Amino acid sequence: MQLFQADPDGAPMMEYREMISPDGGWNLTPVGPAGLRQLTSVNLGPGASYGLATSALHRVDVVPGSLCVTLVLRTTHAADLATRVFARPGQAVSRSIPAREMSRNSYRRQLAALVGELTS
Repeated sequence: MQLFQADPDGAPMMEYREMISPDGGWNLTPVGPAGLRQLTSVNLGPGASYGLATSALHRVDVVPGSLCVTLVLRTTHAADLATRVFARPGQAVSRSIPAREMSRNSYRRQLAALVGELTS
């Protein structure tokens, strides 16, 4: 896992603003060229966990064939909140990311399946 800081003299990137779309997913709107500087890199072993502030600029690289789970909890509908997203110049970026609403029972089934994967 790597942590970054916005820095005009850092590695050249394209910045996008990610916001909740009216259909419940997310839209990415181009902001423009930006720079990022890596602050730290952390190797996490099996079973490790961590938490980050919502403003943290980070990237997670996963070894192919490994299970990695990211849990994002949305506790309120905050249509005016935006997330900064960075991509390398020329990298393909999805401009719209759908969200799938789940019932409580569906959510419980998904969590049970995940627990099964983690314990096997």
